[in-house]
Amino acid sequence: MNTTTNKRQKWLILLMAFCLLLTTAATTQTAYGAAKPTNKKAHAAYEAQIKKDKAEYEPYQYLRYVYKDFNGDGIDELITYPGYGYCTEILYTYQNGKVKKLKTLGQGEFDKYYKKNKVLRCVYGHMGYYYTEYFKFNKKKLVKKAKRLEIVDQNNVSSFQYYVNGKKTTKKKYNAYVKKLTKGDKAKSVSKLKWKKY
Repeated sequence: MNTTTNKRQKWLILLMAFCLLLTTAATTQTAYGAAKPTNKKAHAAYEAQIKKDKAEYEPYQYLRYVYKDFNGDGIDELITYPGYGYCTEILYTYQNGKVKKLKTLGQGEFDKYYKKNKVLRCVYGHMGYYYTEYFKFNKKKLVKKAKRLEIVDQNNVSSFQYYVNGKKTTKKKYNAYVKKLTKGDKAKSVSKLKWKKY
């Protein structure tokens, strides 16, 4: 009697788990399907932004750009590459029907991203000051989480400063935080994405 009851309970648990799995898959598919039309609208809005960036940085023969969903919501972000000194790369997102600028880089680039953890890294610098910064997406916002500053003096000697969530810290704590921030995720190269010329 107990054996029969246990078997029934096991089958019931398995059936419930299977139903939960189907529900989760359906919800994910619905969310993905809903994001598709919005992504098309985002691309149309981004095309207009690319045209604006091209007009603003006219001395260059072409503008490079790339689409990539960095924050995992099914809608691409846009990076344009004017390659213009104080404005080397610009990161945009699409929010509430409009293109929103998230970050402008001068003398640098977005070099790595961590897809699973929604983290984007950038490196930039000039005249002896060189930065490595880690940003995490919080929905459509880009939040700076960690920064390393290298200062190179006139004798070509480097000194370093480390920051976590805007507060100065030690190298050890900075490295531990970055490791935690990117844990279980492999860095991918932004430069290896499918960049296009405009």
